[in-house]
Amino acid sequence: MAGRRGGEEFCLLLPGTGLEGAQTLAERLRKRIKILTDPDFPEGLQITASFGVAELGHKMLFEEVYPIADAALYAAKSRGRDQVACAERPALTGTPVRRHKLEKRHRSADEAARLAS
Repeated sequence: MAGRRGGEEFCLLLPGTGLEGAQTLAERLRKRIKILTDPDFPEGLQITASFGVAELGHKMLFEEVYPIADAALYAAKSRGRDQVACAERPALTGTPVRRHKLEKRHRSADEAARLAS
């Protein structure tokens, strides 16, 4: 899930993805953004992106992990921009929730509701 958090800041939520996977995605996005071109861009303009990556710990809320990711973002910017910075892994990360398990739960709940009516 992606959403805009501020003027030029966006947030990606990656269920079932650990810190390493999120860092890999951020690096791929950073590299792809850097090579973007458009005929309307001024000569020599290069777009770059900085990323702050944090993992949601067990029993943590988004409101708790967002400032951690934001601090990592500002660390990337302070090191010269166009970088990915990762926060420390939380002590208790739990087990990542895989999308297919969520879909299976929703199907089971839908089927139970349909049978109950």
